[in-house]
Amino acid sequence: MCGFIGVASKSSIDNDIVNIENQRIICRGPDETKKTIIENTDFNLNLIFNRLSILELNKNGSQPLVDQSNNYVMMFNGEIFNYLELKDDLKKYNIEFKTQNSDSEVLFYGLMKEGKDFINRLVGQFSIVFIDKLKNEITLIRDRTGQKPLFFSLNKNTIYFGSNLISVSNMSKNNEINQNSLEEFLNLGVVTSPNTLYDNVFKVKPGEVITFNFQDRVSKEHNIYWNPSSFVSEKKDFSSDEFNDLLANSIELRLRSDVPLAAFCSGGLDSTYIIKKLHETKRTVPTFSVINKNPKYDERKYINQVLNKYKNEHFIQEVDTQTSFEDLLNNISMFDEPYMDTSNIPSSFISKEISKKYKVAISGDGGDEIFFGYKRFQDEFKVFKANSRLIEFLYKIYPSWFGSGNKILKHSKDYQRSYLSYFKDDKFMNFLGIDYKTNLSKKFFNNTKTRLKNVLILENRLYLSEMMNLKVDRTSMMHSVEVRSPFIDHRLIEYILSCSENSLEYKQPKKIIKDYLKDDFDTNFLNRKKMGFAFDVQNIIYNNEERILELIDGSNLNLYIPNLNIKRLFLKKSMVNCQRIYKLLILVQYV
Repeated sequence: MCGFIGVASKSSIDNDIVNIENQRIICRGPDETKKTIIENTDFNLNLIFNRLSILELNKNGSQPLVDQSNNYVMMFNGEIFNYLELKDDLKKYNIEFKTQNSDSEVLFYGLMKEGKDFINRLVGQFSIVFIDKLKNEITLIRDRTGQKPLFFSLNKNTIYFGSNLISVSNMSKNNEINQNSLEEFLNLGVVTSPNTLYDNVFKVKPGEVITFNFQDRVSKEHNIYWNPSSFVSEKKDFSSDEFNDLLANSIELRLRSDVPLAAFCSGGLDSTYIIKKLHETKRTVPTFSVINKNPKYDERKYINQVLNKYKNEHFIQEVDTQTSFEDLLNNISMFDEPYMDTSNIPSSFISKEISKKYKVAISGDGGDEIFFGYKRFQDEFKVFKANSRLIEFLYKIYPSWFGSGNKILKHSKDYQRSYLSYFKDDKFMNFLGIDYKTNLSKKFFNNTKTRLKNVLILENRLYLSEMMNLKVDRTSMMHSVEVRSPFIDHRLIEYILSCSENSLEYKQPKKIIKDYLKDDFDTNFLNRKKMGFAFDVQNIIYNNEERILELIDGSNLNLYIPNLNIKRLFLKKSMVNCQRIYKLLILVQYV
């Protein structure tokens, strides 16, 4: 797991600015920084790679990789978990591998020999820059679910790219705020790919390949190599044995490491499933728990049940989550793009604690997306549905400063309208005087499929790929920790989407997890409401009203928002209004 930055240009490159902007991403790879400058008649390159050494720890594992002929160059951030199987297959090309255990070298030769088709064989999390000087091409590749970031900007005959949005923005001198992106952030709490907050700076989409060709002028072509909609089918029934075998393989692949790794032990069902699998295969992976001193969020009794059952080596860090307003601002500044999630701070804190002992941690992230675990998913199929015209009338008269109106819209028979109401806040747009017209249904749903599969696709396209994976990557990598999530494996997503709806038992959340654990734990453990690791963000926001108003009034937000009278949001101290204020506070850092 690493971070990189680079420029490819038909003109001369300002090497100083590349060095300066690289400082922002050293935290992603503090073990080694390697710079490569290549100058030729077709285009010039300045590449910097910051390495977090996890496989092939010696210098042979360094990047950028350049072949002996100097025709191919690659930088790669992430992990290819099935690299050993791929390496064995690549032997048919009579390749003389220089390393014993490098997934980077396997990826490099795979792309050299098989081109872009090789991507379809990868199991992993990755962002890749591959340069073919024979074809004068630069290819940008991002993993299927957006676990690793990759930004780029094309200015005439120069391409800027890297793992950090602000670095790419500064190198390319594209710092103008994009009004549509700013509005999307205010609505969703994130700017979704391919856009970013800045004009002419973009994200490679999850599951996308973009190729730039340096001819007389730089041209661009792109394609999506993985789309979850392609796997929707009703032809087979779900098999717990088949699925568990897939998941067991996913876990096994993510244990490959040349450095010690740990596993999260939150006391929740997903992390417990992974720990049991490790226990059954006699893998001695130590577990790590952060326990909240606040009794409201203390789950040590469940953590202790897991530890008592599986007897693994364990580390416990007890913390006081009394977070200050300064902590909130510092956390905002550590992100390179605007993203509002109230769990960012505790997630960052957990990674900080893990980094004191480990570089790699196995997590249970992604379980809710494939096991129907979110309350919003269960609500969609269980709550009473009313006439859509009545729902729309009630929603229309609902005061915008009261809340988002989700409690009304979730009862709509229009499932796309009801389900998106858990993510977006059109009432906030009304409150701010913004006429927001982006069609999110068209962007994230697949309208040719059934409701269940449509909702699963949205969870993958929007929440998992654009939100949760962003949070996990940033909060872990800011502390130089690589998080590996066995539940976020494209093979598992494909399998669930390919099964008949009736066989999925989607109205029983996490049934396959509970069935696997039921012999080891009682119903209280299996069916409790998970509290999570949290902090009192409402207390921080509402106790710092004057400072927040001062920061917002002193910013340039009024240039982008017609009605910035936020004092009214402090009158109704709800979680929704807290999140709205939090969004505005985040934007202050950028405008």
